[in-house]
Formats: sequence, C-alpha cells, structure tokens
Amino acid sequence: MNRSLRQARFDDGGALDEAGRDRAPAAAGSLPPAARVVVSPGVRCRETAGALGLQGAEAAELAGLDVGRRGGRTLDEVAVAEPEAMGRWLTDPSCAPHGGESVRDACVRVGRRLDALRETDGRARLVPPMDAPGTGVGF
Repeated sequence: MNRSLRQARFDDGGALDEAGRDRAPAAAGSLPPAARVVVSPGVRCRETAGALGLQGAEAAELAGLDVGRRGGRTLDEVAVAEPEAMGRWLTDPSCAPHGGESVRDACVRVGRRLDALRETDGRARLVPPMDAPGTGVGF
C-alpha cells in the first residue's frame, strides 16, 4: 500500500507507506518457496520484495502502467479535467489519451514476461505493481 493506492491516485512512483511497510513482513512466513523471484522495477515493489525477504531479478516488463501526464492525480481530478478522455480510457482498453500506454499494451507486455516464465523449473514468485485505479486491472 502507498499513498497513490490509498487515495485512488494514478501511480506516481512513490514508496510504500507505513501500513505497507508494516504488513509485508507479516506475510513473509506464509509464502511457499519459489525457484525464481522476479520483481517490478517500481519502488514499492522493490520495497515489498525486500520486506518479504525476497531477492530477485528486476524485470522492466513488469513495470506499472505508464499513465503519462496522469501520474499522481486522483481519478476525480482527471474525471473533472478530462471527462471524455477518462470515459474513453475506462471503456476502451486500447485507448491511451493520457500520453502513456494503453491497458491493452500493458497487458501484452506483462503477458510476454509471464509466458517466458513457463521455462522456469518450479514455482516463480512475482512482485508486480497494482496501479490501474478504477479499472480492476492489476499488474
């Protein structure tokens, strides 16, 4: 958890908040072993991995959705400033009116990385972001 997620903001690359830093170590003991760990390059993902006691390779393909000029803004702020563009973005996964990437493109990017993990012997653990507020799309 970080400020962006807590406040329904488009991710601004911020660190874990206090609650996030407190919760992650508690989950560490409940994770089954993994043959491979892959971490998103995002700050909060690297911090989460560290708090879980996980060390792994960073994978640029697991980066959060590039939300362009919307980074750090709330859903409400964007809906008021750009109602038509926000409506298109929420209903068309191939749309990227914010100058970043579309949800569809992000899903393809992440999917390629997941497909590559099929080559892994044993369980793989991923520490990806969840940062597409209001969409139900998590990475």
